[in-house]
Amino acid sequence: MSHTPGPWTAHANAVRTADGNRPIALMATAYEMSANARLMSSAPDLLEALVELVRDGYSEENEERALAAIAKAKGEQT
Repeated sequence: MSHTPGPWTAHANAVRTADGNRPIALMATAYEMSANARLMSSAPDLLEALVELVRDGYSEENEERALAAIAKAKGEQT
């Protein structure tokens, strides 16, 4: 089974595709709207970073991509 390709973005009450047109998930509570939406919207980035680390091994570029995906999941993007 395939997943909806990223990137995904967190919105006020949903996780949507990058163009904002396709909802991936709808959030029910304020907590879900923040923490879970961030985590869900970062899933494609986290998967891509992990695949690259496993496939290509360690490199500064792969580490930076992984750290950026983790920061997105935690809401620490700059």
